[in-house]
Amino acid sequence: MLDQLGIEEQVLLWNVVPTHPGTETSNRRPSRTEIEAGLPFLRELAAGRQAVAVGRVAHAVLGGPYVRHPSHGGAALFRAGLESALR
Repeated sequence: MLDQLGIEEQVLLWNVVPTHPGTETSNRRPSRTEIEAGLPFLRELAAGRQAVAVGRVAHAVLGGPYVRHPSHGGAALFRAGLESALR
């Protein structure tokens, strides 16, 4: 998506933690400890780029415009939210 919009080098999409919490068959909300442990990764990876929060939990942590996660049929809303966030 970032490549399609020509902004691959300027933006980092961030889904609150750098690793998937839970197991291969579960998708649980990350704990406060996991979120806090992921913030140093965010700072390092986003250096010089705009970090865009993807999903409700990431939005609650980072603020800024809300961009829906693209899973479960959300691809069109993800693209629209991303385009809106980058205006």
